[in-house]
Amino acid sequence: MKSSKELFEELKNNISISNLEHEYSLEDEKKWRSYDMKNRIIAISSACLVLISSVALAFNGEKIIEHWKKDDSRGLDKGIETAVQNGYIEETNMETIEQQVSLENSNIVENMYMGVKINDFVMDDYNLSVKFSFDFDENIDNVVDLSNLHNIKLPDLYILDENNVVIYNMFYNEADFNQMCQKHNLDLKWGEFSEKCLNNGLNTFIEGASKELRSAELQYNMYTDKYPKSKKLDFYFSKIEFQEENKEERTVLTGDWYIHLDVPEKFYNRTEEYYEVVSSTNSKFNVYTAKVTDTGFEFGMTIDGEKKPEYPQEVINERKRIVDEYGVVDEETGIYSEESQRLMSEKLNEMYSTSPYKELQEQYDKEAHPIMSSGFMSVFYHQEYNIEEDCYIMNSNGEKFKCSLSPSRKSNHSFIDNDKYDYYETYTLTKYDATDEITVILNYRGTREEIKLQKIK
Repeated sequence: MKSSKELFEELKNNISISNLEHEYSLEDEKKWRSYDMKNRIIAISSACLVLISSVALAFNGEKIIEHWKKDDSRGLDKGIETAVQNGYIEETNMETIEQQVSLENSNIVENMYMGVKINDFVMDDYNLSVKFSFDFDENIDNVVDLSNLHNIKLPDLYILDENNVVIYNMFYNEADFNQMCQKHNLDLKWGEFSEKCLNNGLNTFIEGASKELRSAELQYNMYTDKYPKSKKLDFYFSKIEFQEENKEERTVLTGDWYIHLDVPEKFYNRTEEYYEVVSSTNSKFNVYTAKVTDTGFEFGMTIDGEKKPEYPQEVINERKRIVDEYGVVDEETGIYSEESQRLMSEKLNEMYSTSPYKELQEQYDKEAHPIMSSGFMSVFYHQEYNIEEDCYIMNSNGEKFKCSLSPSRKSNHSFIDNDKYDYYETYTLTKYDATDEITVILNYRGTREEIKLQKIK
């Protein structure tokens, strides 16, 4: 079983943050722990200086639509979009589950009904992407303005598979976690993650909402280090939380929902194909993995003879001052409050955009990251994107595939020791556009390098 610190370190690598050495404790991890993608981004960027890659997902302002906008990327990346377009998705065709609901902590609304179903889902090693659909009766107009809807949450959602593996949960407190364990006879401990209880990230956004149709659609993108090849998924939740634009208070409808999904074979029998090096323009590059899946391409190598730079003390001191001044721990949750995280994130962003911290950070990043890719440098510094100056994969047809910017992507840009650098990145090439021979193009300290790979038969 991995410790909380180990899982935190993995999360840092998975979303590709700068390689900062700093003192860290379990108590720090507890303070920074959050339960949705927005807060997770703020927490990690504040605790560890720099968040390089994230997907900012927001409702696009089209409050009322009669037909949902079809976006196969699901708020993830081109790799997922390609997979979906090639049939790597499961339409459930399930009936709506209708039941009577209550307004939490109130008896104002009586005999209110709503329906819930899952329209479709995608599952691979790292993603469980689910599209929920909600239908309401006329009573919804008395409690929520669907034309002004900002966010929907399922705060007590948890998912089990046929082996009673907790695929997903983000409970706010130990009591709810223990209640789940008691209900399903699970021998698990609050705050500990393992192969039986996975640690997840989440990004979620409203796909659309219609006051006229009294409907809403919610995209729920969960991700983890590695999902098992589950054949059945059971969803449980009792609360649906609604937040309107420019309103602090949230409306919570309570019920008792259970949704069962049979996972198709294409998901639980998912496979990967490997490549080997044919030639390389740089003898310092040591490729240790190159594999393609239905949803992406993972490439890993080390570089010998790289010197690890020292992190600028001035930036460390200023970051510590901001955290000490604006960091307020919520007594109920034991983590930094949302307002505190917002302020710290705002102040840190200001710090990294002003002298001398901006220049010190940029110089450090250039020295500490010999591979310059959109997965790191160009995104962080908002440089105009030019694929010819970036790192990418090219297939035999001349098609080029960028670094993935999905929040679930596997990515690591860091030193293994003081003279060896590890580069691990995910690209948007998939099985559906991969060829037997591909070329990896890398921007190594401003020089174009090429590694030719061939699929292992």
